[in-house]
Amino acid sequence: MGKFIKSTGEKIKYRLCNSPIGMSMKTYLKIMFNSEGASPSEVMERLQSLGFRPITGAYDMVYEWDNGATVKDAIWFADKVHETLKGFKVLFELETISE
Repeated sequence: MGKFIKSTGEKIKYRLCNSPIGMSMKTYLKIMFNSEGASPSEVMERLQSLGFRPITGAYDMVYEWDNGATVKDAIWFADKVHETLKGFKVLFELETISE
């Protein structure tokens, strides 16, 4: 199971565990909005443009990887999410798991 957490605030946290290569992976995203930042609909729209889809439950969105994705791919994608949300004044948490 791989786990990766990154936030757009001043402190950036990473937690990453080795993940079996070649297994199906999903990246779950939890978002914390700020009343002084972008609207939730704008944030969700930007994330959907990356391939996330909204879900209900403990997480707000999920990205389903093609088979063969690696931990390195998940780190690259986390950087892409960070870049996409820069300036939106939101915090986010990513968790990538192998199935």
